[in-house]
Amino acid sequence: MCMLCGEDDSPQHILIECKESTYIKIIWGLAKDLWCKREESWPEIFIGSLLGANLSHFLNKLQHKYKGRDRLFSILALESVYLLWKLHWNWVIEHNGDRSKLPSNNEIHNRWVKAINMHLKFDRLQTDKVGYESQAISIELVLKTWSGILLNEENLLDNWIRESGVLVCITPHRPPGQGG
Repeated sequence: MCMLCGEDDSPQHILIECKESTYIKIIWGLAKDLWCKREESWPEIFIGSLLGANLSHFLNKLQHKYKGRDRLFSILALESVYLLWKLHWNWVIEHNGDRSKLPSNNEIHNRWVKAINMHLKFDRLQTDKVGYESQAISIELVLKTWSGILLNEENLLDNWIRESGVLVCITPHRPPGQGG
């Protein structure tokens, strides 16, 4: 039974449906906001789209696959699912469902931004053909995946893979009294 709303606990409920979960509202809201910086509309999220996120295929106007879009959806969906699951069960197991121990909205926001930025960082690192040899990701795929959703992208080189400080355009929230 869900410790937030009393409904039956299921993966679908924990990840999508719980009306009392600030995790769901914040995390899926952030994923949608980032996606819509570049794409026209966020796809409907249901348990099947999450389980099959790596199999998603978005078509362009000419009905051709767009690998960068597919990959971005997969990253946003799977990073969001992982964080939702982790936050929920940490709260249930570590804090016995004590509502006073729920993470703040800022903490949830910042943990999601950090997860997405870490994925971007690892993508950039994995383009190194010397270090990753045949397992390296193509620079073109990484550029197609992340272009259009980067912070201050207009100031970056066309190939920003080796630049430091490349982050997604949703920034962390700072605690009160700490400028930024």
